[in-house]
Amino acid sequence: MKRKLLVVLLSLAMLFTLTPMVAFADSEGHWEGDRYYYDWGGYAVDGIFEIDGQIYSFDSDGVLRRSTWITDENGTYYAGEDGAFLKGFQDIEESKYYFDTDNGKRYESGVNEIENNLYLMKNGVVQTDGWVTYTDEWNTTYYYYADEDGVLSTGWTVIEGDTYYFDLTNGHMYRNGRYDIGDNTYLFDENGILLNNSWDSSHTHYYDENGTPAYGLTPIDDKWYYFDEEDGTLRTGLFTYG
Repeated sequence: MKRKLLVVLLSLAMLFTLTPMVAFADSEGHWEGDRYYYDWGGYAVDGIFEIDGQIYSFDSDGVLRRSTWITDENGTYYAGEDGAFLKGFQDIEESKYYFDTDNGKRYESGVNEIENNLYLMKNGVVQTDGWVTYTDEWNTTYYYYADEDGVLSTGWTVIEGDTYYFDLTNGHMYRNGRYDIGDNTYLFDENGILLNNSWDSSHTHYYDENGTPAYGLTPIDDKWYYFDEEDGTLRTGLFTYG
């Protein structure tokens, strides 16, 4: 009999050790101030628990944590005034954050798609209001443009009179080279500005007033040039035309 009782107690101990987040119904526990007690055991919980659809954190004395950051091995969270973990977009201490709508975990660094929009986070903070950069683990720096809500620009965007293009998938700005967009090729300078009525750095391609390459016989500054009909490369020397 003692051996069976010992096995049962050990099994219960292992259950609560391996399960850091447990859902409780009203019939299994009750609140007393800032503590939550098991009805059948009579002692207060500690750690992170889900209770009636909300997630809470209790300190080692069983006291509910309120209005504070909480970090464990799984991530970072924020307990609101009522102790429940915040979810979705939240403004905390003049910064904007996003917390997973299921578990309350804060989104950290990088570009994230949320409700069909792209957002850039740095150490959890949503970047807003203008030009922002992000350097990845391979030390490559990308450029983005965010509005006042943190939504990143995608596609063609005019900013202070200049035209830019931001990738539709990840929001980073095209810069310093030629890019195929749709059915055309466009040239962008090192600052990401679309170049028009301009030669490229090798002086082998010319981009018209729309930023698209010139093809065929083209007048430029009162001179005539011929650009390959397929790739737009400047042709020189003697060749047959027409």
